[in-house]
Amino acid sequence: MWGGILIYPSSQFPSIYTAYEKIARNAASDPKNAQTVSLLLSNATPIALANLEYSDPTPWPPIFADWRAIPATLDGTGIANLSTLVSDLGGDVPDGIQETYWNHVYVLDQEFMAWSIKMYFGMLGAIADAPGLLPVLSFQAITIPTMRAMQRNGGNALGLDSSQGPIYICNLGIMWTETRDNDRIYTFANELYKKLEEEAGIR
Repeated sequence: MWGGILIYPSSQFPSIYTAYEKIARNAASDPKNAQTVSLLLSNATPIALANLEYSDPTPWPPIFADWRAIPATLDGTGIANLSTLVSDLGGDVPDGIQETYWNHVYVLDQEFMAWSIKMYFGMLGAIADAPGLLPVLSFQAITIPTMRAMQRNGGNALGLDSSQGPIYICNLGIMWTETRDNDRIYTFANELYKKLEEEAGIR
């Protein structure tokens, strides 16, 4: 297969939101594709990390044309087996750290996605001084072809309805080193999702 990680500066965020939504909505045109976008800080600077995958060993298939048009600061894509791509995505997680993972699911909407990311970066100051901090906000689309495939063998156990359009998982993962920071990091995550839920309800 083909795939890998690409890194983009914040100046490319608007193009990223557009490419992400367009490909998720058009997934039926080529269901061999998968994409995940993660937002994090690198040396206190916001960046986007995209993980693209294609189940055939075809470099830059047409479905990813919009991604290819966005200038990346790093392009780690190539032909590889699945285990290598998964290993590269996971990276090296040290033993003994604190971790928490939160996720909510929303209707695919690039404007809400952009709003969520702006809120996430705006709130990070509350925990920025926690030792060993690595917060990552990731977006993974559940496309219409995926939801239709879930209807096999007795129906969709999650009750997802493909007629309402694609949705996405908004996953917040945070790593840090000191247990004394646990409460404020849990508070940060909870408050972020409260704000996202409120805004989603308005939209």
